Amino acid sequence: MKATAFRLTQGAYWLGLGTWLGGLLMLAVAAGITFLTVRQYQPTLHTPPYDQLTDVEPYRVLAGGIVGNVLQGLAVIQVICALVVLGCVSLQVSLHRRHLRNQGRHWANFLRLLLLLFPLIALTVDQTVVTPNLWQARQTMYDPSQPAPKRVEARAMFGRLHTLSERMIGAGALALAGVILLSPFAFEVGTGQGKDDL
Repeated sequence: MKATAFRLTQGAYWLGLGTWLGGLLMLAVAAGITFLTVRQYQPTLHTPPYDQLTDVEPYRVLAGGIVGNVLQGLAVIQVICALVVLGCVSLQVSLHRRHLRNQGRHWANFLRLLLLLFPLIALTVDQTVVTPNLWQARQTMYDPSQPAPKRVEARAMFGRLHTLSERMIGAGALALAGVILLSPFAFEVGTGQGKDDL
């Protein structure tokens, strides 16, 4: 029974990490391809207030909106993956602690937990601070009813937040890759295969 519980925990742990990292990598690929593809078709916008814009290329508005909506969907997946991984780690360091090298006091376990903190913090900051302000800046800079100086200021803010978001996503993906690579070293070799686990 204990072996089954441990195997299910490990399966969910790897699934959560893999899905989380895969989502971030797909975002990096999809974002660039979306802008290139939409630009090739040179779309025109007929939806207010975007149809009134004269100082921005329509493809940027459309592609940015698509990527932004993808980010919102990805955020839900990230939160689910984060909760799954956190739940599994909690079980690993408590109920299944004996499967960890040196009862969890091995350097690989400490390092993987430290690395895991970064994508968790990045996700929290992104969803509570960066993304809300990013959407607000986007709405303002594409609103022709706003004064020109305010739109320019919003565009500058959008650029800064966009750069910060990209760096946080990139660093989060690297940290998750590190967690995946380090995790096998945090557990005893042959864990769950022993006679006492049956």
